[in-house]
Amino acid sequence: MTSSAQDLLSFQTSLRPPRSLRILAAVAVGVVFTLATSPLSPVWILFIFAAAVILAGLWTGAQNQARGLRGNGHAPMRPDAETSVVLGGDVPLPRPWWRQWDLWLPLAYVTVCFLISDTLGAIDSPVVSWIAAIVLGCLATGGLLWWWVGTNGSPSGYQPLSTLVRRAPQWRPADDGEAVAAVLYAVDAYPRGQQLRRDTLDTAAGALFDLTPDAVSRALGELGGRGDVLVTVERDRDGVRTQWLSLTPAGVDAVVASFRSFRSPVG
Repeated sequence: MTSSAQDLLSFQTSLRPPRSLRILAAVAVGVVFTLATSPLSPVWILFIFAAAVILAGLWTGAQNQARGLRGNGHAPMRPDAETSVVLGGDVPLPRPWWRQWDLWLPLAYVTVCFLISDTLGAIDSPVVSWIAAIVLGCLATGGLLWWWVGTNGSPSGYQPLSTLVRRAPQWRPADDGEAVAAVLYAVDAYPRGQQLRRDTLDTAAGALFDLTPDAVSRALGELGGRGDVLVTVERDRDGVRTQWLSLTPAGVDAVVASFRSFRSPVG
C-alpha cells in the first residue's frame, strides 16, 4: 500500500469537473441572480438558465455513468426499513436536518432573493435595487465557490475529504478494508451521495493501493460483515450481474475515525 492521502485527494479531484469550469459556473450563476433580481428582471434569462442547468445535469450524469458512478438512489428492491426518508423510506437522515443544507438552502435562498427584489421594487429606487441585486449575486457566487471548489462539491453533513487529508496528510490505511472504504469515501459513495460500480472500484483500488480484485472482494466481505458497506446487485436482460457499492452511515464514520486517529509512524 504505497498510496498517500494526497493521492486519494487527487483521485477525487480527477472525477470532478475541472476547477476552472466550476469557478466559471459559480460566476455565471451569480450573474444570473444579479440580473434576475435587478430592476431589469429579464424573464428570458431564467428560461436560458433553466435550460443550461438541465443540459449540465444530463452531461454530468452521462460523464459519471461512463466513469462507473451514479446517484445513490437506485435501490428499487430495497425495503422501506433500509431506505432513507429522502428516498421515501423509513430510515432517518444520518445527520441533523439543518446540516443537510444542500437539500433546502438553495431553494430558500432563491425564495428570499425574489422576496427582497419584490420589496425593493415597491420602493422604486433603481440604485438601491441594483446594489441589492449585486450583493445577492455576489453571495450566490461566493457560496457556490465555497461548495463546488472549497469542498469539491461533496454533499453537506459530511467531512470533506480535503479537510480529513489536511488534518492527517500522512494517512495510510491500516488494512485492505480501510483502503477500499477510503476509495468509496473519495467518490462520495454514501447516503445522499453516489454509488460506485464494482469494476471501477477494482481499478481505483488497484491503482491507489495495489489491491487485486480478489483482495477487494475480501475487503468488501469484511466491510459488509461489519455493516460498513451496502452492495446493490442488478441483473440486466442478458443475466449479467453488476454490483453498485456505497458506504453506510457507520462506514462513513469509520473512515472519518481512521483519519482522525491516524498517527504518523516514528522514524
